[in-house]
Amino acid sequence: MRHSRQLFALLGLAILIGLTACSSSNDVEPADLIFTGGKIFTADADMPEASAVAVRADRIVYVGNSAGAEALVGERTREVDIGNGLLIPGLMDSHTHVFMG
Repeated sequence: MRHSRQLFALLGLAILIGLTACSSSNDVEPADLIFTGGKIFTADADMPEASAVAVRADRIVYVGNSAGAEALVGERTREVDIGNGLLIPGLMDSHTHVFMG
């Protein structure tokens, strides 16, 4: 019985070590598109400006500094340098005036 407790303890320890190794690996899915090189207006009062935006599958997955975006670069990531320009959120307004539409 004593050996079975030791065996279970070792098995539990091995499982914990395996889970820790899996969770600490860098399995971050790369972005499809990254914008860097200029100012990025975020419209967020807590962080009104950033220097990088990463997009994956038509969704923004990262807004922050260029170093953070670098972690999302993969083989097929397209990187766009906005050349000291300004990137702002797309403003789309689709409405119709009743008597004109």
